[in-house]
Amino acid sequence: MGNLPLVSKLGPVYDLLPIWLIALGFALLIFLTSEAACWAAKKNKVAPAEIPFDVALAPAFTLVALLLGFAFSMALGRYEMRGRLVIQEANSLRRLIWLTDALEPETARSLSAQLQDYVQARADFAGADAEPQRRKLARERSAGLQQQMWQVALAASKRDSGSTILPLVLSTLSEVLSVSAEQDAAFADYIPPAVVLMLVFISVLSAGLMGFRLGCQGGSGALAGGMLAFMLALILGTIIDLDQPQRGFIRVSLEPLGGLTQDAERVAAKTR
Repeated sequence: MGNLPLVSKLGPVYDLLPIWLIALGFALLIFLTSEAACWAAKKNKVAPAEIPFDVALAPAFTLVALLLGFAFSMALGRYEMRGRLVIQEANSLRRLIWLTDALEPETARSLSAQLQDYVQARADFAGADAEPQRRKLARERSAGLQQQMWQVALAASKRDSGSTILPLVLSTLSEVLSVSAEQDAAFADYIPPAVVLMLVFISVLSAGLMGFRLGCQGGSGALAGGMLAFMLALILGTIIDLDQPQRGFIRVSLEPLGGLTQDAERVAAKTR
């Protein structure tokens, strides 16, 4: 299913359209499907007893509920993991900044200047959701600065093999590199498009069954279809919002990384 053209093209839609527009389009699709099915049942004058809708409706909406719960759980788990990794990276960087302050002046000067740029690069990376080019540039800048910081710390440890601070610096820097790799993977990990496509398909099918059932009874499906469309669109919008946390209303806080800027600047000013 992952190789189907429609599935492969669903991912970029997230980057091109606002979340509210995706939710609105989904709501209109649900409502129009329900209304069209209701109209078709009335036009063909299908009797309720001719088709066992009650047998099909309950499993259909049960499946919709299960898919919504599954997708929401996936999105919430990814959101929480991203927030946790931001805090973890900020803590590791703060320890590195403090340790840099205790190094000999030349090493501290080089490392603190690179740390200033690195903190900004990581904040740019975490805040670049749905902006692939910006995220790519931030990732490349981060990788370059990581290599530079590692070379500076490694050269200093060779010059001063008896230092008690440099092993801690290397250990903390290694932790920073490890956490950044985890964060890179976490911020690029979205709900598979096939899951979203399946959710939309089952929801539309269920809305059609409901509208046809209401049309068979001779009633109007506008109110029921509208309420169903609103609820499903609200939930789908929330799922996408959680899954792409820097685009909509629900965002991963980057304050832990932003607060490091002043610490890095203070240490850099002391070492000049």
